[in-house]
Amino acid sequence: MKRVIKAIGFGALIWTVVAATMAAILPLMETNRGLFDWISSVAISLSLVVFSALYLKKVSGNAFRESIYLSLVIVAVCAICDASLVMFGLLKMSEFVPGIVISYLMTPIITMGMGYMRK
Repeated sequence: MKRVIKAIGFGALIWTVVAATMAAILPLMETNRGLFDWISSVAISLSLVVFSALYLKKVSGNAFRESIYLSLVIVAVCAICDASLVMFGLLKMSEFVPGIVISYLMTPIITMGMGYMRK
């Protein structure tokens, strides 16, 4: 149960860091979309690497299997948080699918890559 809570917490932290970063740079979306996308990608990648490393550092068993589990939990937490923004009207569905959902592919790539390296 402890690992479930830890994984959910890390997923929530990742989503919060990325959402706060994107909210801070939101004016760039209108003026310089390329820079906005670049900073968003860096924020996603950096938060995934940092929190995945912190999580996987304490794993004593099969780190690759644990990284698969972690990536699924992170994607689920982020999808729930992002879907709630769509449901409450804070995010448009037209922005959600192409921009955010595609970035979910980064999560298993980064976390599973880190887990594989810990084997």
